[in-house]
Amino acid sequence: GLVLGALGAVAVVVGAQSTGGSAAATVGVGAVAVIIAVALAAPSLSRPIVGALGSVLTRPFGAIGRLARTNSVRNPRRTAATAFALMLGLMLVSVIAVLGSTAKASVDALVDTGVEADYILSGPQSIGVPTGAGQAARDVPGVDSVAILHPVSVDIDGEEAFGVALDGSPEGLFDNSVVEGSRELTGDSMAVSESASRNEDWTLGSVVELESVDGRTVPVTVTSIYEDSPLVGDWMVSEEVYQQVTPSFVRSDIVVLVGAEPGTDLDTLRTDLEAATATFVVVQVQDREEFKGAQSQQIDTLLAVLYGLLALAVVIAILGIVNTLALSVVERRREIGMLRAVGMQRAQVRRTIYLESMLIALFGAIVGLALGVAFGWGFVRTLRDEGLDTLTIPWGQLLAMLVGSAVVGVLAALWPAIRAARTPPLEVVTEA
Repeated sequence: GLVLGALGAVAVVVGAQSTGGSAAATVGVGAVAVIIAVALAAPSLSRPIVGALGSVLTRPFGAIGRLARTNSVRNPRRTAATAFALMLGLMLVSVIAVLGSTAKASVDALVDTGVEADYILSGPQSIGVPTGAGQAARDVPGVDSVAILHPVSVDIDGEEAFGVALDGSPEGLFDNSVVEGSRELTGDSMAVSESASRNEDWTLGSVVELESVDGRTVPVTVTSIYEDSPLVGDWMVSEEVYQQVTPSFVRSDIVVLVGAEPGTDLDTLRTDLEAATATFVVVQVQDREEFKGAQSQQIDTLLAVLYGLLALAVVIAILGIVNTLALSVVERRREIGMLRAVGMQRAQVRRTIYLESMLIALFGAIVGLALGVAFGWGFVRTLRDEGLDTLTIPWGQLLAMLVGSAVVGVLAALWPAIRAARTPPLEVVTEA
């Protein structure tokens, strides 16, 4: 198990240092290997971890606490098997939590450092901004500059590729740091990111043929190379090229960035922009903070759905703890009866079972959260070129999961503890 875990950890690290779909697959394979390794090594891990937890958490309970700690570590295989389902459930939850918090932090960082526009026109994620809203914004008094970003889908060298088209100038609206070539993007020119330049061997003067959906081939020339930016992706083309490679019936806008003239009252400008785009219904006029909040809300909605699905795994884990503890009570019926015969009270029997279950649940939670954070880091590193470049660990959320696991452990032990407390001491002694 330890050897397999080491190999899986190496696969995760190697995949995390790479990019692309193959790297994501590598991380996934490595994650599966690590999970299998942890399943094999869990009995060995349970003894030191549960023992350490028990020595701290059960100390206030005196002899009852020491008995619960001893019971939890004396059968490491059963302890590991009981905690494994909860371990997997919390691992998945923590991976999603890391990815979600990282996505929100990355969006915030992108807007804070890359967007300079006063207002952003956006629409539903599925349809974007309707064509025409950008032009309507240009006609509003007080508007100094407008940049419209269009989605571009073409084939390059027989493979599907996605980029953006820029209508307008990025000056004062979003960061587009050109490291080589001209800042102008007109005619048949094409701007590429540094990573795309390296990966595709595109240099200044390279001719790239874009094949449109309707089979038309449009050659473009690389005229500039810019710093990598999640906002614009790997490459940009001009409005003229966009018109040639995109049929009119599928044209849309990703986002419209609006800059105000110096001295313009921004509240008045917002009102005028909302009035000018009112006919497009779905268009929202937002400042940078509102735009960040809207994106975070979309991420939270997706996370809520995923958490709802993963809650089933946690429920199954709770049922597993209940079942295992109930079987343990049956197996230890004679032991419990002897303890009752020598003076242990029913409340003390129940407390012992509660503490055992809490230690087992915490063991599963600690290992699961540690694996989840590690895998989350691996996936974030793999997807950093897709915009997830600000790793954020939701420590508060993870701590809440840990405390919740302890509570779940106690709740799962209610019925087994009551059953154990009802063990008749005289009948058990007589059987012995």
